[in-house]
Amino acid sequence: MVGALPTANPASAASTAAPTALTADFAQVVNPAAQPALFGLANEPSRDHQDDVHPKLQRVGVKLERGALHVDRLFAGKFAGTTLQDYVGNVDGVQNPENGDWSVLSWLDHAKASRTTTQPNILQAPAWLTHAEPTGRTSSARSSCTTRRRSTRSTSSTSR
Repeated sequence: MVGALPTANPASAASTAAPTALTADFAQVVNPAAQPALFGLANEPSRDHQDDVHPKLQRVGVKLERGALHVDRLFAGKFAGTTLQDYVGNVDGVQNPENGDWSVLSWLDHAKASRTTTQPNILQAPAWLTHAEPTGRTSSARSSCTTRRRSTRSTSSTSR
């Protein structure tokens, strides 16, 4: 793939010099030990800008896109108050993948359309799949264990 990329002229804005161009020939191998994923993204573009950004990234040779798969967002709308028991009992069809909000992964469709390799990072499990209660506090058993350890330390330090 050969593409010409416009480059900024380092001269002042008042300069009358003609714009310069850089030509990149991606079909020519310059360094056989180079990693093709060298030119990549650290995070997916925002949903508001994906339609505009992905074609530009493809034109400049971006080959890899890393992005987030926020598992909690798949359940955010329809299943906001879901508990582990709800999931096990398949309340409101929560186990059916068709019922999840997959729009949060639209960046994957854009990357695929532009022939970009993706690396999804799985983040933020729903509260019902973690040790956290819906309020965000740790479970009572874990809290009391921590409290017991702290009180033991306090007693030990005061008895010295």
